[in-house]
Amino acid sequence: MRTSILVCASILLVAMSVGSPAADTGVTARAGVAAATAAAHKWQSDAVLTGVSTMRASPDGRAANWDYMFHSPKSGKACTFTFAGDRLVDQLEVRPHMTDRVIANFVDSADAAATAKAGGLDTKGQPLVMSLLVMGQATKGAGTFWSVSGGYAKGALAVVVDAKTGKLAYKQEMP
Repeated sequence: MRTSILVCASILLVAMSVGSPAADTGVTARAGVAAATAAAHKWQSDAVLTGVSTMRASPDGRAANWDYMFHSPKSGKACTFTFAGDRLVDQLEVRPHMTDRVIANFVDSADAAATAKAGGLDTKGQPLVMSLLVMGQATKGAGTFWSVSGGYAKGALAVVVDAKTGKLAYKQEMP
């Protein structure tokens, strides 16, 4: 009986460690850009990076997986490449909902997370939701920004960081 309990406990610990990687095993968003771009160019040679995101970043802006969204202007198609570091985990052709190229020299996710924290973001232990994308296309202030939040619950703070300068652009509470 005692052996069965130890075996079950060992299996549970292994499953938990595989299912929820430690924060220090994560990487910043820029870590996978080169590998994702290479994969995107194999998919469509004219592919341009239109977004980067994760639903589970640690407070320091690192995540086990990042999604890199690309758009092919020639084909009109889009594709999301999920990377764990520089290892391709998944590739999914999607509807092209984002077509504007993000700036190449965007501030990394760790810097955006630090700015969000300094701007008042407190995730209360929840993972950060982080997205890099072009915003404000209908205004004179269009540009590449990081959207950083601690979730979607009412009252949760969402912070927008200018991806060119790393400075706080604005913040608001979720309705």
